[in-house]
Amino acid sequence: MCEQIVLDLTSIIANPNKEFAVSVQFAPEDSLVDYPQCGFDGKARFEGFACFVDSEVELYGKIKFALRGVCDRCCKPTSTEYVVPFDEVFYPSAEEFDDYVYEGSKLDATKAFYDAISLSLPISFLCKEDCKGLCPRCGKDRNEGDCQCNVPKNNYFSNIYTTK
Repeated sequence: MCEQIVLDLTSIIANPNKEFAVSVQFAPEDSLVDYPQCGFDGKARFEGFACFVDSEVELYGKIKFALRGVCDRCCKPTSTEYVVPFDEVFYPSAEEFDDYVYEGSKLDATKAFYDAISLSLPISFLCKEDCKGLCPRCGKDRNEGDCQCNVPKNNYFSNIYTTK
């Protein structure tokens, strides 16, 4: 069961058109991450603002989190930090099937935060953007230097294999 992220809107609704600072720390579930041997490294944090405008609550800021796991290219353990922009509107009732809603003076931001995190995850988990990976022949970590293998350049599935 995931941790619920519920914000109290009492002050925000009582002061329309005024920005309120919002800071929330939460522990996302590792099931959000679809990489083998990968999960969240500590808690995630939302830092931003909330404003009540025309019966809608605007919530915007940044979600910061870190992932720990094994690099897809070089197989080394690593941890990478991410900062995700967040800007959503919450409605008093859903007009569309994908609207985020709030009820009374409570706003459950769990789904919106988890959606933002899920959509921001990279396609592959890397220790660094320019990781060279392992040689497909001898297994040497190419980040530590070149090997003596003559690997063909016509591998259409990856741009990490090069010849000398």
